[in-house]
Amino acid sequence: MFPWTHYVTPEASAAWGADAKRVYRQHGVECIYRRYDHVEDSSRQFSEADSYCSRLLKDDIVAALRCFGLGTMEIRDNPGHRNGPAISVVAYR
Repeated sequence: MFPWTHYVTPEASAAWGADAKRVYRQHGVECIYRRYDHVEDSSRQFSEADSYCSRLLKDDIVAALRCFGLGTMEIRDNPGHRNGPAISVVAYR
């Protein structure tokens, strides 16, 4: 499996406040989605017509992959990506 995705840092997540978080539990994994609004440009679209997206902590992404049996991973972190921190993961059993 080769996912590439953005994530939220713990520092940024704490700054968003409790209203921006939604707990999701499934298959023994608990993740907290953090809603990210593009405040600098509200016309910017993340998905379809929305000017926001939901992001996970990097540790939650890795924990979910491990839960589904993907124990061997090579992770390339790009914390300075222009659209927010991002990772590429090569994961396999």
